[in-house]
Amino acid sequence: VALHLGVKSINIFGDSQLVVNQVMGIYQCKNEELQKYKHYVDSLLTLFTHYSIQTIPRSTNKFVDTMACLASQIPASPTDSDIFVLVQQLFAPSYSAPD
Repeated sequence: VALHLGVKSINIFGDSQLVVNQVMGIYQCKNEELQKYKHYVDSLLTLFTHYSIQTIPRSTNKFVDTMACLASQIPASPTDSDIFVLVQQLFAPSYSAPD
């Protein structure tokens, strides 16, 4: 999405220290299947003039953790390429007990 929008500089945040360190080259990616993804990510990163990658602990980013959990529960289907999730934030109680 960022490349499609013409973004040249990007800050990337992830909640997996292993994956972030593999992408940054600190750790080796030994799994052959995952190496394909690593090479793909590497090729995408070359398209940005600047990027940074940081780890954010799941415990400090509950919204992202919730979205990741939700995404992992949605069955993937080749015919369903777009799935939209409505997030509604309530600023007042949705129910008030009668006095």
